Amino acid sequence: MNVIVRPQVFQARREVWVGARVLDVQGKVERAHGQVNLMAEAVWAVG
Repeated sequence: MNVIVRPQVFQARREVWVGARVLDVQGKVERAHGQVNLMAEAVWAVG
């Protein structure tokens, strides 16, 4: 599974995307051409 992060989602929580060792990502699962992608909508640091 790939996690796709749009620029505005990344910038909104940049410190978490860059600084966390483990992430909890919420979003919409999409399937296309045999691939599964998670379109990130929100993120939290775990731990």
